[in-house]
Formats: sequence, C-alpha cells, structure tokens
Amino acid sequence: MSWKPFFASSKLVKDYEPLKLYLEKVKGTKWYDEGFITQSDFQKLKEILSKKKRHKLGDLWDELAKHFEKRIDGKAALEALREAGYNVNDEEEAKKKLSEILAGWLLEAGEEWGFFKIPENA
Repeated sequence: MSWKPFFASSKLVKDYEPLKLYLEKVKGTKWYDEGFITQSDFQKLKEILSKKKRHKLGDLWDELAKHFEKRIDGKAALEALREAGYNVNDEEEAKKKLSEILAGWLLEAGEEWGFFKIPENA
C-alpha cells in the first residue's frame, strides 16, 4: 500500500510518493512545514469556493496549485520527482508538479471536511 498524508483520499492524486520523498529531503529546513496543508490553506479554499456557486475542478485545482508553488524548494522537488520515477526537466516544472499534488491533497481534504464534493468522474 502506498503512502498517503492525512485526509487524502486519492480521488485526485493517485501517487503521493513524490510528496513523501520531498518531505524527507527538506526535513529540518524552512521548507518542511511548507510541504503540508495548513489552516490558512483551508481558508484559501473556502475563500475561492465562496466567490461563486459553481466551480470547474480543473480551474480550482490550478488556482490552488499557484497558491502552493511559492512554498516549494525547486531543487528538492526535482530530486524527489525524479527519484519517484517522474520525467521532469527542471526545477520550475518540478515545483509545478509538486504544487499540483499539494493542491490535490487540499481538495481531497476539503471534501473530507465537507466543503464541497469532488465529481465522480474526476
């Protein structure tokens, strides 16, 4: 069984291994705590959801990924993703991919907390 962080359902993020490897690489640095979803991230999700009644999942995911991107160490993300078997070219691409994983985790956790429902065909 593969690793999943708390409140992750794997409905959106099928592989959390890159996040696990990333957290191992940044442990003991300022980046470690940034690699987890926080209360302020849930506030951001609620803020986005309150702006309008209907949301396209892809747009919501993209907006949240941008929110996380600045919180990721590109060098460690690149190493973690490559170690997990992902073909990424550079640190910027790695930051984008890892931020998408964090955003997906927040969306899954948001569903667990009853903020919204992830569509069945997601």
